[in-house]
Parts: sequence; C-alpha cells; structure tokens
Amino acid sequence: MLEVLLGPEGRRRLILRNLPNAELARLYDSELVLKLHKPKNLRDTRTVLSHFMSHLGAYPPSPELARSFLAQYANRKPRTLYRYAQMIKGFMKWYGEPMADPKVKIPKTLPPYTEDSEIGKLFEPIESKQTHKKSIVRDSLLVALGLKSGMRRSELANLETQDVHADFLGTTKEEREMDMNRIEILRNYIDEVLLNMTDVVERRCAYVHPYGVAQSCALIALKRGENVELAVMAGMLHDIYSYARMDTSDHAHKGATLAREILEELQITSKVEIGIICDAIYSHSDKELTHSAFDEVLKDADTLQYWLYNPLVELLNQPRKERCTRMMVEFDITRDTNVLE
Repeated sequence: MLEVLLGPEGRRRLILRNLPNAELARLYDSELVLKLHKPKNLRDTRTVLSHFMSHLGAYPPSPELARSFLAQYANRKPRTLYRYAQMIKGFMKWYGEPMADPKVKIPKTLPPYTEDSEIGKLFEPIESKQTHKKSIVRDSLLVALGLKSGMRRSELANLETQDVHADFLGTTKEEREMDMNRIEILRNYIDEVLLNMTDVVERRCAYVHPYGVAQSCALIALKRGENVELAVMAGMLHDIYSYARMDTSDHAHKGATLAREILEELQITSKVEIGIICDAIYSHSDKELTHSAFDEVLKDADTLQYWLYNPLVELLNQPRKERCTRMMVEFDITRDTNVLE
C-alpha cells in the first residue's frame, strides 16, 4: 500500500535511501557518463564526488552534510567553489534531497587586454608560411575581420562572400564602386540574355521595359524610403522569364524562381536580399492586390513604365489606372488630359 501511495519517484527515492554510499556513487556515475560528454568535466566531477563520499563516511547524504563539505573549499576561487557546488547539487537532486543553491558571488571581470604588439604576432606565421601561399591574403583578412568586428570563430568559418561589405574590399572608393556595383553585374548578365533574343522587335521591347521599370523603381523607392539598390535589381529581373524563355504564361511566379537561380549563381546578394527581390517579382502581376511596401514599389514601377511609354494612350486596365492615379497624387502631378479619368 505504501509503494502505491509513494508512486514511481517515491519508490525510487526509498530504494536509494537504503543503499550504501559506495553503491550510490556507482549508480550516479552511470548518470554522469550519459550527461557529461567532455572527458575533463567527467573526470573533475568524479573526483569531487569521491571526496564528498569520503566526507560522508557511513552517514547518508543530506543537504546539511553537503554544505559542510563545500565549506571546506571556502578559500578557493569563487568560480571553483561554484563549480564544486553545482556538481554536489546535481547529485543531491538525483538522490532526492535537493539542496538550496549556494550563494557564491562570481566577480564580473573584463577580458584581459591584449597589446597591439601581441596581436601583430598573429599575422607573422600566416604571412611567412611556406605552403598554401594562395590563402595568405584570405587568412590575413579573416584574422583582421575577427579582430575588428569581434566575430566568433564559427561565424568567420560560415562567412560568405556576399556577407562582406564592399567597404572592406578594394583599395579606393572608385575601384570598389567599379568592381562591386551589384546593379551593373546584374545588368551585364541580363544583357547577355536579351542579346540572345532573335526577334528584333521583342528584343527592343525587352530592353526598354526592364530598364524603364528599374529606373521607375529607383524613383519610387527614393520617394518612399525603400531599398533603392534592391528595387532596381527587382525591376531588372521582374520579367526575366518572359525574355529568357519567350513565354509569358504565369511569368511572375516562374520568373521569381528563375530570378532566384540567377542571383544565387551570381553570388552578389545575401539569402535575405534574394528573398526580398523574389517575393516582389512573384506578386508583381497582382496589381489589384496590396502586398508589402517593397512589393508595391515594383508593381507601381511596372505600371508607371507601361503608362509613360506613351502617356497619351488611355489606360484601359482598371488596376493600372488606379495605381497611376494614386502615384499622380503621391508625386504631386497635375494633368490636363483625361487619360486617367
């Protein structure tokens, strides 16, 4: 009847109470092996628990005896005493006699200051190594980045090219702008796609429209405080599927997939930026719907270029007409013509 009232946990505690300390240590050691994976931690914990068992003698473990054991190490450094306390606390909890957390004040210390001369020694073995010389510049840059930014080693190891800001590369501002202008890199890629179009008329339209939309994206993004660079890139890519495949069916959704493949191939944008650009492309045909502020930049730019190609022709598409009307108000433009009326 007593065992039923105690329950599984109560029965376990009752069994432990009747075991000698040597048997308790043996059973708890199995728990430690499963819990502690670092050999040093396991070794240190076993040593402390062995001393604790010697301290107990023939007496069963209790919170009072645990505290008296820890009191022997009161002259140790606070961090050492805290570690010992956590080891004993874990055992007492397993035993079923949890003890209160000892109030050990661990002083907050600043990391040791490293002189510049010592930091310089990090670069000496890199710059003087006799093998893998092609990686000297890379390794030096990684060490410099870690020192200047405070990044962890794991963060440095997972660093990708597009994660490094252009200001960290190149030698002069003009060279960086020439070498790292992502818009020009993307335009060069798209130009290659357009040059492969055999239909002259389609090719002319393919140049006029994406370049016009990209410029409209820049204007609208500047007005609304959105990311101008990403907006221009979205404008250049928004109809890429139609031009690359000569197929306009579901071109927004298919174009978002193709744009992602292109950006991943070029490696000029981060994963987050790719998501922003491709989300806008995916929804740009849904002119009657409202999406994110960035998505709306592309939809409005697409509409604006379509209208400005010949602003004297009446817009028959109602969603396009409504967008143009709103943009006229946004940019404080008045017209005498009734094209938008």
